[in-house]
Amino acid sequence: MSTSNYHHYSPFTKRYLNAVKKQLGLPKNAPLDYEVMRHVLEDPAILSSINADIFMLEQFHAKAGHVIIPSAAISDKVSKDQFTSANPPSWQWPAKVTTVSVPNGQTFGSHKIDGILVGWMKSSEISRQMNKMLRHYNIDEWYEPVEEEGHRLTIAINSPMDEDPINHPCMLRSAFTTSEIYEFINNDIMLPTEHGADPLAAEEHEILREVSNYIVSLGVYISSHPEMVKSGKPTWLKNSIRNPKSAKYLTI
Repeated sequence: MSTSNYHHYSPFTKRYLNAVKKQLGLPKNAPLDYEVMRHVLEDPAILSSINADIFMLEQFHAKAGHVIIPSAAISDKVSKDQFTSANPPSWQWPAKVTTVSVPNGQTFGSHKIDGILVGWMKSSEISRQMNKMLRHYNIDEWYEPVEEEGHRLTIAINSPMDEDPINHPCMLRSAFTTSEIYEFINNDIMLPTEHGADPLAAEEHEILREVSNYIVSLGVYISSHPEMVKSGKPTWLKNSIRNPKSAKYLTI
């Protein structure tokens, strides 16, 4: 198999902190990320926004996440929705937090993206990880324990339509309960983003719908063929992620 370049996910947290530093008149390379993030998380509006969800997922991923590299052939079939008709009895994802890299040339709503962040956690685990993040920044716990044990699928990308990514980096994010995954598979129903996020423009919604369909379809394939998920860096990957020593690759 010939080697291919991939678009790897670019963390949102770092770009967000750089934007805040700029707003505060601090140099981008000022070693104040901890202090700035603590300042950010002390704002209740941030804690109830989708940004806090993404901060938590990226923090988890930096310590215990995986990088999924689908082959170009699998990626092409996923993008063409060739797996969702299988509708497996139990939709699964191989790890709690992953990024998914996509081959060069792959587009969503006619736009290229920098990879995809995917969270697959029980609701109670999300609350625990949120509070763990707050404790790390010496902030009182804010999230109430969640009794519901169902899984939640979170899908996020750096917006390819971001008009000012340096000063105001933006994310597009969708979230699904298990039952909502099947509603999406069978009826193409994607609920509006919650947490008071700005309504998506029609083109943003189409981009996010295609990205969500890509991940849900890939999950259908993984659920039906778990043996196809292999540990280790794939032989066809031409360009590694930026921190290869911490990367835990999953090949499909």
